[in-house]
Amino acid sequence: MIRTLIIAAFLTAGSLHGAIKKAPDSKPDPTPAPEAKPQETPKPAEKPKPPGKGVDELLDELRKSAEENGGMLKMDAKELLSLLRSVLEKQGVPADKLKKAELPELLRLMKEKNPDAFNGLGLGGPPALDKASEKKLTDHFNQLLEGHRPGSLVAAPATFVLRDAKKPSDPLAFATGIRADGWLLTKASEVGTAAELQCQIKGQWVAAKVVRTWPDHDLALLKADAKDLPAVKWGERGALEIGTFITAAAPEGREPVAIGVVSVAVRNEQTKGRGFLGVQLESDDKGLKIRDVVPKGPAQNSGLQKEDLILELDGKKPESVYTFTKLVSDRKAGEKIKLKLQRGEAVMEKEVALGDRGAATGPARSGNDKMNSMGTTISKRRTDFPAAMQTDLPLNATQCGGPVTDLDGNIVGIVIARSGRIETQVLPSETIREVLDRVDFSKEGQAPTPAPAVAKTEAPKKETPKVEAPKTEVSNTEKPKAEVAIPAAKPAPKTEAPKAEIPKAEVPKTEAPKSETPKADAPKPAAAEKAVEPAAK
Repeated sequence: MIRTLIIAAFLTAGSLHGAIKKAPDSKPDPTPAPEAKPQETPKPAEKPKPPGKGVDELLDELRKSAEENGGMLKMDAKELLSLLRSVLEKQGVPADKLKKAELPELLRLMKEKNPDAFNGLGLGGPPALDKASEKKLTDHFNQLLEGHRPGSLVAAPATFVLRDAKKPSDPLAFATGIRADGWLLTKASEVGTAAELQCQIKGQWVAAKVVRTWPDHDLALLKADAKDLPAVKWGERGALEIGTFITAAAPEGREPVAIGVVSVAVRNEQTKGRGFLGVQLESDDKGLKIRDVVPKGPAQNSGLQKEDLILELDGKKPESVYTFTKLVSDRKAGEKIKLKLQRGEAVMEKEVALGDRGAATGPARSGNDKMNSMGTTISKRRTDFPAAMQTDLPLNATQCGGPVTDLDGNIVGIVIARSGRIETQVLPSETIREVLDRVDFSKEGQAPTPAPAVAKTEAPKKETPKVEAPKTEVSNTEKPKAEVAIPAAKPAPKTEAPKAEIPKAEVPKTEAPKSETPKADAPKPAAAEKAVEPAAK
């Protein structure tokens, strides 16, 4: 409401400012005509001209803020309240009264102090309704809401809230349950930066992870630690007509979170590679007048200027701004067009190489973004979808990702973006089915099982101590170095060398040849290695 009020204040600033300036001249003189001359001294009584001056000051501040921000008003609630309080204090309202006053009271005081300026502007809110009218309006709304409840009741159980456990008070998006074993879909760009993603299921927050994404659609597949998850069944109604009533479900709730209609049928919104001229146009009797030129855009680079009239595009007169824009956007980036222009009395031709609409930036786009974000929060990714239908569902960015139904409860899509003040994009169910048909859920999200390493096999370690049997036979003699050097895993070599080193004749009794190292299960390690080979592969 505060944002809406700021927009209204800005839009009515010119007429309000004019009303204040005209008020002293147009205000009827309350004194009789004969006494008009002596009564000219009421200027002291009209000393409360600070009221008018105060409102002028407020409007000047608003205009200054707008001028500094490319024609868009940029002022948060605190700044607005502070400005209103300072104006009212100059008009004689006690500071202690203003300190506790919130926006409704401040507006009332502004209207009280400046009745002429605010008269007829409707800034005090809508007129009060009589009881009969109020009841009629309430009944009408309830009937409308009742028509949307069937769809909401179908989709609500499969609608969930996502958050980052590191920021538990800030919801990220909604999610749509698609399989009972914990699979969900949501808007990828709203959850991609979450440090510890969680999903609220039946009142409990459970861990969830992004398994894969489809960047073109800004769609993410999630796996939650849950069983018996309520899941939607995609409707097969086909493309919805313009004007079809639709419902966005609230998580596990009876009432819908939003109701609306389809305003634009399913279309390809991708702009990358499409032609872009870089002008703002308005209709003129002779042609299309260039109202503004995007800095460093194709039009400016080719010498087009403000106030130029576009008479022809490739030899044909454009019928309207819409047809001209469509003709340009239907061309590919890099294509050249010929424009016939009139500048003053001179007529000229220009050849322009079109830019890429998908890469266009500048004041025109940033200005639209500022305007679109007023009164709502718009999505990080809100355009360039291969297939999306535009609706007027009044949602914000954190309510994207949930299911949408028609009045009969058919699931017709998922909310994929809040793209403007009155625009919400829905990814149609036909597109979602096509995406999911290529998913093998038995393989998605499974971490590969690590193969056991051969080096960790314990079998050789257990067998090697048995090779030390020959050491026990030479207890009466000095332990020869040659015997200590017998390898554990190799067959013992012929023992002629030890015979030469030991002077006593009893050396053959050491049974070194009997060391039976071939029986020391040396082949067993090899067998063990073979046993784990398949696992290692």
